[in-house]
Amino acid sequence: MVKKSFQPIPVPSFETSRLIMRGHTVEDFSHILQLWSDPRVTHFIGQPQTLEESWGRLLRYTGHWALLGYGYWVVEEKHTGDFVGEVGFANYQRAILPSLDDAPELGWVLSPEKSGCGYATEAAMGALGWARVHWNSQRVVCIIRPEHQASIRVALKCGFHGAGVAEYKNQATLIFEQSLCGTQPVTVTNSQSPGLTMENGPISRDSAEHYVWGDGCDGWRLVQSEGLSLIEERMPSGTAERRHAHRRAQQFFYVLSGELTLEVNGLETVLAPGSGLRVLPGQPHQVFNRGQRDAHFLVVSQPPSHGDRTEV
Repeated sequence: MVKKSFQPIPVPSFETSRLIMRGHTVEDFSHILQLWSDPRVTHFIGQPQTLEESWGRLLRYTGHWALLGYGYWVVEEKHTGDFVGEVGFANYQRAILPSLDDAPELGWVLSPEKSGCGYATEAAMGALGWARVHWNSQRVVCIIRPEHQASIRVALKCGFHGAGVAEYKNQATLIFEQSLCGTQPVTVTNSQSPGLTMENGPISRDSAEHYVWGDGCDGWRLVQSEGLSLIEERMPSGTAERRHAHRRAQQFFYVLSGELTLEVNGLETVLAPGSGLRVLPGQPHQVFNRGQRDAHFLVVSQPPSHGDRTEV
């Protein structure tokens, strides 16, 4: 049963410093089809969508505003009028564990040709600014695949914090959240303005904190907050970590390249690139690289595992 918290309203339009946010029309369908049929766009979301699926998406956008009083906007570039992408809130009734509890879910999808300009952050902050004005008290969430670092950076810039690891369509998914309770309306500006601190800028191995561990292994702290840690690690062939467990932190290991063997509770699993495994709090585990080349992988910890380790 959907909790109906808001009244249906006409789709509002507004502007940020560089963008126009407006409601969808039938004339936008060609842009939607081009966007959602592009495998570069759906890489971290699912499969490229067909004409039929894209048409259903357009109807779903307009249905959200008609039934729930919130939804998605078309994002256009001010100085050119070009289609940039789509940003907004939705309630998809996802079969996700743990449940999102009908919290409006903020999402952003941009055309690859418009990426790298800070538009995702600017548009998402614009949507949140609208929500702060119209919603007195509301929890807002977003879900992101652990390997989608660019989207994680957008969420953190917009004030979200890690709320846990969920399972969605048999894959580990990060949940981020923030509360709009008591928040004042904000002025939306260019996300690439000099006022932003470096910690809100792009993150890479070159800019992240680096550390060395074990027998010549490397680590890079890509995201480090009170509720979430995301690190990239490199293990040379033939190396292993010490077997241990975490009392509070759950972790998700996701292999980027090479091959990783992860032993959990005495059961070994070999992980190839593009696959991962979740480790729950209290489970003894150990990582090995028995492959012929370096293994690069991501480790998501919620909450951060530093100081929460017992060797077994």
